[in-house]
Amino acid sequence: MRRVFAAYLGLGLLMAPTPLLNVLQAEAAAVVALAAFFVGGVAAVRGFGSESRSVQRVLLRQEGALLVPLTILTVAQLWAPNCTFSQGLLFYALFPGVTVVFAVSVAYAVQGLGVSRPMLLVVATGLGPIYDDQLAVRPGLFAFRGLTLLWALLAVLVGRRLRGQGPRWPSPVCALAIGAVYVFSAPLGINTPGWYLRQQLDGHTQTERFDLYYDAGQLDAAAAADLARAHEARYDWVQRRLGDTDAEEERIQSYIYPNPDVKGRLTGARTTSVTPVWLSAPQIHLLRDRVSQSLGHELAHVASRPYGLSGLRASWAPGLVEGWAVALEPPSPSPSPDDLVRTAAAADTTTSLRAEARAVVSRLSPWGFWTGRGAVSYATMGSFVEYLRTMSLRGDSRGRLSSRRSARTTSPRRGVPFRTRSGRAAGATPPG
Repeated sequence: MRRVFAAYLGLGLLMAPTPLLNVLQAEAAAVVALAAFFVGGVAAVRGFGSESRSVQRVLLRQEGALLVPLTILTVAQLWAPNCTFSQGLLFYALFPGVTVVFAVSVAYAVQGLGVSRPMLLVVATGLGPIYDDQLAVRPGLFAFRGLTLLWALLAVLVGRRLRGQGPRWPSPVCALAIGAVYVFSAPLGINTPGWYLRQQLDGHTQTERFDLYYDAGQLDAAAAADLARAHEARYDWVQRRLGDTDAEEERIQSYIYPNPDVKGRLTGARTTSVTPVWLSAPQIHLLRDRVSQSLGHELAHVASRPYGLSGLRASWAPGLVEGWAVALEPPSPSPSPDDLVRTAAAADTTTSLRAEARAVVSRLSPWGFWTGRGAVSYATMGSFVEYLRTMSLRGDSRGRLSSRRSARTTSPRRGVPFRTRSGRAAGATPPG
């Protein structure tokens, strides 16, 4: 167990000074869960292999080891206050706590196979089950972690059968229960496919490019028509800013949620506007009260889909993508990103130009962008991308002007005289 405690101690000390990860919430719990699967799973393989230990004993030891990073994150409140520490404890129990149960169970089953290198199999199965992207505490989160526990139970039952212990019937029963959970994953809130969202949001309005889905009981026909016109107008603005008004686009699905509770129950994000660019159909998810604030930004993300990584339609440089979306937003009463950045730069007389440039560069990476202050990251990258866009347009204008000048002297159309630099018409008879 010394290696386990050392690993968790090192992880906790790395997280303690790191913004975002030093606050016990979903992000920190997910990082600990990621490490816990491998640390706990590998240690459990050794425990089951070195001597005949019970699953309960190994599990208790591995769960107890999770107190090390938990203690460090608790102490971190001295310099990183956590206003919802109790919710963080819930995330910690659901993420690392349940993940360790799964890791130990898989280790027990793998050790029962009698393979020569069981730790490789434990590592190979790690990434799928420990991925948690549920930031809102909703029933689907508990159902999902319950599903993980069912998988853990199945692994233990298989491990017992491999050792010649226990009856045969519990394993098929557990497998049937797992299958039933997957069949009803949408009503349980584990997964919310498009067809289920459209069942819950029964209102539907179509435009030339959009399919709007909303709660018909909360939004009348006139309000829905206004929203539809706003969608078309905002998307026209984005396309004009890109100079791509003739592009052929797929129909865009827009899901409008009446309140944060409904949005949190169906998507896991209560207030955050979301554009899942990795899905096959272009779509945006918005709160009704935030349509005017977020619609232009999310539609800019839709417009970025063709330029993302193949298949994923996203980018490894979130700073550029979010800056793109900020730069393409329609005008608003709030100060522009350029104004915000200029004001901050003028007010700060201690930071050198080199340091400011490094701050921009750092926000190009996922780590630098998401661990920095959100408002600063968005404003900085929005201003930077707008600068790039402006310089690109200036370069295109100069290039087109140069091309036109060159065309007048080197590429005349047949039968049409053209002007030389001296102003004389080429091909014309010079005056006598």
